[in-house]
Amino acid sequence: MGIQFQLIRTTEQNSTLKDVDMSTRHLFVIDSGIANPLEVIRELPIDSEWVMLDAQHDGILQLLDILANHAQLDSLHILSHGAQSSFRLGNTALSGQNIERYADALMRIGSCLNDGGDILLYGCDVGLGKEGASFVQRLAELTGADVAASSNATGSPDLGGDWILEIHAGAVEATALNGASSAAFLTANTAPTLSIDTAPPTTYEIEYNDINGFATPFTSAAIGGLFGSNDVDWFSVRLEELGLQAFSFDTSTMNFGLWTVSWYDSRMQVISTRSSGPSNGTASATYEFPVSSAGTYYVQVRATDPGLYNGGLYTFSLSSLDPRTYKDTGVDDAFAPKLGRLIGRDIDPGTTLIYGVETGTDHGSTVQAKGAFGSLSVSKTNGLFTYTPDDGAIEGLKNDAIEAFTMTVSDGTAFASATYALKIIGADDPTIFGGTTTGAVSGNGPTTAGGTLTATDRDIGDAAINGQENSVGTYGRFSIGSSGNWSYELSVSAPNVQALALGQTSTDTFSVSTAGGMTQHIVVTVHGTNAFIAGSDGDDLLIGTSLDDQMLGFAGNDTLSGENGNDRLDGGTGIDTARFGGLREHFQLTTVSGHWSVQDLHGVEGIDQLTDIERLKFSDRRIALDLGPEEHAGQAVAIAGVLAPSLIQVPSAIGAILALIDQGSGVPEVFQLALDVGLVSEIAGADTDTALAQMAFRNVTGGDADAEITDWLVSFMDGRNSNLSQAQFLATISGLEINRSHVDLVGLQQTGLEYL
Repeated sequence: MGIQFQLIRTTEQNSTLKDVDMSTRHLFVIDSGIANPLEVIRELPIDSEWVMLDAQHDGILQLLDILANHAQLDSLHILSHGAQSSFRLGNTALSGQNIERYADALMRIGSCLNDGGDILLYGCDVGLGKEGASFVQRLAELTGADVAASSNATGSPDLGGDWILEIHAGAVEATALNGASSAAFLTANTAPTLSIDTAPPTTYEIEYNDINGFATPFTSAAIGGLFGSNDVDWFSVRLEELGLQAFSFDTSTMNFGLWTVSWYDSRMQVISTRSSGPSNGTASATYEFPVSSAGTYYVQVRATDPGLYNGGLYTFSLSSLDPRTYKDTGVDDAFAPKLGRLIGRDIDPGTTLIYGVETGTDHGSTVQAKGAFGSLSVSKTNGLFTYTPDDGAIEGLKNDAIEAFTMTVSDGTAFASATYALKIIGADDPTIFGGTTTGAVSGNGPTTAGGTLTATDRDIGDAAINGQENSVGTYGRFSIGSSGNWSYELSVSAPNVQALALGQTSTDTFSVSTAGGMTQHIVVTVHGTNAFIAGSDGDDLLIGTSLDDQMLGFAGNDTLSGENGNDRLDGGTGIDTARFGGLREHFQLTTVSGHWSVQDLHGVEGIDQLTDIERLKFSDRRIALDLGPEEHAGQAVAIAGVLAPSLIQVPSAIGAILALIDQGSGVPEVFQLALDVGLVSEIAGADTDTALAQMAFRNVTGGDADAEITDWLVSFMDGRNSNLSQAQFLATISGLEINRSHVDLVGLQQTGLEYL
């Protein structure tokens, strides 16, 4: 620190304290802030060493410098002003609040003492109560010394004090000062008080610059007039106090116009420029600006746009604002700083007050603190403070809030505090939400669309876009990220997309919202690309185009050929055939939940979606798809299963049976024809009921029927259980689930069945 200290030793002639054993090493540290420090020095024990601290510097650091040349001290006596859990050293108060900040320094101080060395604190009330005792204990822990302190007034008994140090941490062996009755002082300290003044200036005078100069004084509203587009008015405003000031212009007598209003300081430097006028949406406007000092200010009023000029009289007035409130509006606001002064008072003579703010950082002459909505700067010497608002933070507030700071004043030992609170009135600012809101897709491409939405809102968080991922729409899927980038993908193969004919359009709409509740709609137009080809109620041959076709056969046994493209073939009622130009092996058949699709793996016929199509015709083969139990091909398979399951693998046999059913024959009639032509007797070996029963059982189950089962089956034909004809009996057996399972009808439904 560069501070020069002089250690002085007392003599018998200048000391009346003879009770202290000075055969051991003791050092007395005296804070210059106590009353009558020289008188105290004269009362110190003979041969004691003492040093007085500089009141302008940190006492802890001074003590470190002093002890740099000392070691193996038996005791360290500190005489200073004190308060509960606090004592003063130089311009510093060591307290329970800041003791951890000095932990390293205190450990170094303690290292200058002998093992079992003592620290004695002669400050009023330092050890008072639980807080004081805890402070003494913590000081002992950090220094490694035994510590004694007073829990009441310390000093001259004539002034209500004593020299007894009532609170101990550890075994204190050093003898405290006593018998110093002639030292008329107390180490008591009166804490300062603190108040906050934010009252704006209320005393002012306005003079209007008429033809004769600033010759028209006003103490309230001044009347001005613009009588030409180049006319300029000046006002002189004398303010007697600093603070936040509001000025208002009422131009209601003018129907339109736009004016520029500028404030100048006494040196004619611009400190604020604003616009005013009905063309801004109101006939009057109020602005605020901080007055950093009393004095004379000047205001200039002139037309901003001669084309919008409308002459006439207006009024200019000043008014005080709420010094502790900011009010946000739904428009872009600019907020002025707020000024004030901390007023500290201390009855102790010679006290220097230091101002600050809790949680603030020291910047030399000021202490500064950052809040949620602005920053505060406090002068340490005179208490003047400025709150500088953060426009973005205030405008980002939707609800009301309180910005509070704990202002402080210190006399170096004790503190006082007061709360400086600002009310922030939020506003629900509008969200501007727009960007690319439309797109277009087509089955022939492009099949995707995208764009970007942007949202702005002064309220913090309200502009955030709520994301979506793969939201299912009518024709496709939609996604949007928090950045606003959106994409849409058309579900090309979806039936409703395929159903859109060439020239036909539809839309897919998605709703996107922001965190603030604003909604925007994305509308994607879907263009149909399929040619629509329709048949009649008769047997039709429908031929497609090179486009994606939609074909509908209606009634009748129709043949549909989609040709090129991805086609949708709907046969309607009847036995309908989808025709393809290539070999069967060049196509892939797929069925999902009963819906068939046929994909050309080698040509240009694309992927065709089939609805109500019973048969497929390739250049080399025919495939039956109508394999449900009650459908024609399914019935043909069941008939073959009863007669001879091996016939299922003979396309010509299946084709012959299927042709009969397609022509209208029922299952009993087909069996009757097989009986009539001798096919059944040829397969069964005879035309008797017994031979038929054994043939049916063998083909349906894969095993032979014994005599009992055979007799039971015959009983359905000879009148014992029923009077079925042989054809009816075989038809009944073909419809049994055991027969359908044996021929694997379900498996055939997944592959189709070849026939001729």
